[in-house]
Amino acid sequence: MKKTVYPALDLLKLIMAVLVVSVHANPLYGIDAPIASRVVNVLESVSVPFFFVASSFLCFRGLRPAQFQERISAGSCRVRSTISKFVWLYFAWFLVYIPIDCLGYWLDGVSLIKAMVLEARGFFLLGEGRLSWPLWYLLASVVGFILVYTMLRKGMSSRNILGISFLFLLGGFGLSLLLKWEGAPTAISLPVKIYSLTFGNTRNGLFEGFFYIALGMYFGMNPESINKIDVRTISAAIAIGFLGCFLISSDQHLLFCALVAGGIVLLSIRGGVQNQLPIFTRMRKASTVIYLTHMVFIALYVFEICGSRLSDVTSNGDVNHLALFCFTVVASLLTAAGVIVLSKRNGTIKKFFAV
Repeated sequence: MKKTVYPALDLLKLIMAVLVVSVHANPLYGIDAPIASRVVNVLESVSVPFFFVASSFLCFRGLRPAQFQERISAGSCRVRSTISKFVWLYFAWFLVYIPIDCLGYWLDGVSLIKAMVLEARGFFLLGEGRLSWPLWYLLASVVGFILVYTMLRKGMSSRNILGISFLFLLGGFGLSLLLKWEGAPTAISLPVKIYSLTFGNTRNGLFEGFFYIALGMYFGMNPESINKIDVRTISAAIAIGFLGCFLISSDQHLLFCALVAGGIVLLSIRGGVQNQLPIFTRMRKASTVIYLTHMVFIALYVFEICGSRLSDVTSNGDVNHLALFCFTVVASLLTAAGVIVLSKRNGTIKKFFAV
């Protein structure tokens, strides 16, 4: 029996990868278009949550809780393989980005010792270095998958896991507000400051990745319940989420982003088919390459082509950000095309880019 594939999901992955580029290239920087900027900001905010939910759904689809009671089972092996893939990608691509991170530290005037400490902190705790921002998704996915898998192995239901992960999402949202509370009493400000110095923010596998991975797991393991949800209900949820993201400041619309990301994935998996045009498979593979490589091209354009010595690549006065965005998208797409062709003949390239 052929495996069900989802063309809409593959198309959305490519779109979301381009939106991730937009997050870091900031194409509307310096352009007086507040409404357009806000709309783009909302779309950008949904991109990484979408990747979490989509990758988790594809990992857990068709599995049942009973398949996790044995360590050597179809469910356990599939999830452990997914975790191993994310661990490999994180290690490999963090090494790729170390020189770029070092350039960023040097431009900031950071000493060598401090740069080494910051890079080590970034690797073990944050999931990103000075300019390797996309990699936090990889580490957060590892943490999220491990938490969900461990709970399934303990016999917990998918519904209970989702409920617990939502509590962590709420906890992370509350903690993010405390991080901005300047007049907090010492009993609160001291532990919050320690957390901030250690982890920086709540954008990590515990407070965000866990919930999104759990949500994708729930979608994948409960097709009967999911298919009962009316398309109009899903569409209304997406509209409410989008409106909430638009009206509320970007540092407080986390819950609405979750609503939009989950709804979009739900809609896109309604169109599962047995046979898929090759173009959609290429879109899926291209999205991964774009996500992994785009900061390399942003650094190349800002520091080499434009010759800027300002480390802030998202709001750099030396750079035309619309041109930066276009350059990065085109360069990433061309790289993706080359990788897709070469990966058919070279297993190392296939593994390195996860295509």
